[in-house]
Amino acid sequence: MYTNYVSEKLYATYFNKIIENDKEYNLQTGEISQGIKEFAIDVNIEKITKVISSFLSHQSTRDKENFNEKTLKYVYSLFFSLSNQYYIYGEFPAMQGFADILIEKTNVSMSKYEAVIELKYLNKQNAKNTDYEKLVEEGK
Repeated sequence: MYTNYVSEKLYATYFNKIIENDKEYNLQTGEISQGIKEFAIDVNIEKITKVISSFLSHQSTRDKENFNEKTLKYVYSLFFSLSNQYYIYGEFPAMQGFADILIEKTNVSMSKYEAVIELKYLNKQNAKNTDYEKLVEEGK
């Protein structure tokens, strides 16, 4: 009986320590979750885009030096892959080319929608001289 008591105390102490440490590393994913829910329910991508924009605004200038469409695609894919609602595919073959991102429902998904996302990234210098309407048509 004494051996069981010692083992019980050791395990209890061990698991309490794990639980306490876990509390210190609580991940704040509420905005990401809300953005994915808005996308799933209303096909509204604005919330998750704002979260991603906020994330990117905190990156260093040096990290942004070679920023391009592929980097943006990876960030969107990363955020969407945090949900068990979707499978995320990059450069998915579609008609005459490739879709930057395919968001497909999983077997457990409660989402009403799936989506294809075509990203267009412009740096500040190129944005000034860009025909946005032409860019939208190319994306379609």
